[in-house]
Amino acid sequence: MAKDARRRLMIKISLLSATVATVFLFIIFQTPSKTAATNPSIIFHASFPTSSCQLASARRHVPPLTRSRKFRSTRYFRHRVASVTSLLKSLNLATHLSRLTSTLCVSAGAGHGVQAFLDLGVKEVTGVDLVDFPPLVTRSDPHNLPFSNEFFDLGFTDELDRALFPGRYAAEMERTVRNGGVCVAIVRECEDEMEVDEVKGLFGRSEMVDLRNITLDGHVQMSLFILKKIK
Repeated sequence: MAKDARRRLMIKISLLSATVATVFLFIIFQTPSKTAATNPSIIFHASFPTSSCQLASARRHVPPLTRSRKFRSTRYFRHRVASVTSLLKSLNLATHLSRLTSTLCVSAGAGHGVQAFLDLGVKEVTGVDLVDFPPLVTRSDPHNLPFSNEFFDLGFTDELDRALFPGRYAAEMERTVRNGGVCVAIVRECEDEMEVDEVKGLFGRSEMVDLRNITLDGHVQMSLFILKKIK
């Protein structure tokens, strides 16, 4: 009998504790926060984003020209431009390059090549890539350039070995260069004559007038081809 009475007492105490705890929690959740009441600005009314697109749309919009100008002021961009400018100066392009030369930079990226030619005094420089980077680079497919035949005097690229279809890529750049004009292509360093012939073979309407191994950006070993269009 004593055990039964003790068990009934414990059950009553447990039920009472559960009731008190429920009432206490109800009071807590029903009472407004004093902090929120005194400082309504901390209340976050916006709903949680349901997708990355919704989150991106809430960010402050930066105009493309502003974004481009900020990037062109970085040390990386200035260093890359200086590297390409120094390289172009070292080449024997005096007979091919002048202030009147119309130049095309294919796969121009952020426009380091375009800026290098401009710094050398070339006034007509066009940069194209799959993604535009105004004002130096406009959007265009390097495999299908929107220019007429023999439109430029000089074509330049340092991304030939990264092209999806190198043959089509080289043929398009070559097509837009006039007869007697020059194609300048920078690729990863060629290790043997077979690799040299492979690059030369991409430019079926040109003959190679110069080939040299160079160092780009101070440490990257590359091969530079200068090819003159003859037909």
